[in-house]
Amino acid sequence: MRKGLLITIGAAMLMGVAACSSRPSGILPEKKMARIIADMNIAESVAESSGNDLRTDSAKDVLRQAIYLRNGVSQAEVDSSMRWYAFNMEKYVEVYDQAIEMIDRDIARTRTLAGAKGESTTMRSLVLDGDSVDVWPGMRFRQFGPAMPSDIIEFDMPLDRNWEKGDVYVLSARITGSAGPTEIAVAAQYQDGSKDYNTISTDGDGWKRIRLALDKDKTATDVYGYLRYDSGDEVAFVDSISLVRMRSDFRGASSVATGQKRYSGKYGR
Repeated sequence: MRKGLLITIGAAMLMGVAACSSRPSGILPEKKMARIIADMNIAESVAESSGNDLRTDSAKDVLRQAIYLRNGVSQAEVDSSMRWYAFNMEKYVEVYDQAIEMIDRDIARTRTLAGAKGESTTMRSLVLDGDSVDVWPGMRFRQFGPAMPSDIIEFDMPLDRNWEKGDVYVLSARITGSAGPTEIAVAAQYQDGSKDYNTISTDGDGWKRIRLALDKDKTATDVYGYLRYDSGDEVAFVDSISLVRMRSDFRGASSVATGQKRYSGKYGR
């Protein structure tokens, strides 16, 4: 009798776990969600590297709506599906891995059609090598919450042979489930000890981005920064993190971008 009861309880527990992790009605399937995430990442990188015409919020909204139309979904379906996958992290990681594979295939196909060499690519290069490239050095998604060990994502990139004076860096990420402000900063240190930085604090869900232009007359030794979200008791998610580097003459960027500051401390504090 006791053995039968234990089997029944065990079966009920397994059914409960399966019910929690199974995809409910109205949530987009994994392959469809991966395709949308891949399209959104590619569109975001293309927009950042294509000049001012595609960098406006209205232009990017048109791109997003075109992606929804192409995939036969609505924004509400994508938003609700993103929240569900974000709260089911194992499924989310699987979807994101599929998105990475799709992006790699898309880039390889583009290179083949263009007659370029079929070099291997990763999510570090969402656009072709050249004047604009994604150089983000870490994971592209992160969960914030009371159970997580940290409320900050930091990066630090030392000088490499591909750097040029006057390079422009655009740090972008998408926030989901945000109930408070997200603070984002990008900074650069130069050989003479001087530094430039730019910071923003923004509320709500959606795409967040910040831009830093290196000094055209100085050689940078480090580019670094962070994304910080004080989640408190809430759970929030950051995904699609990218750090796109562009040449200063690619968009006619000025030496110091709007809102950019010179300072002596690490982040101007």
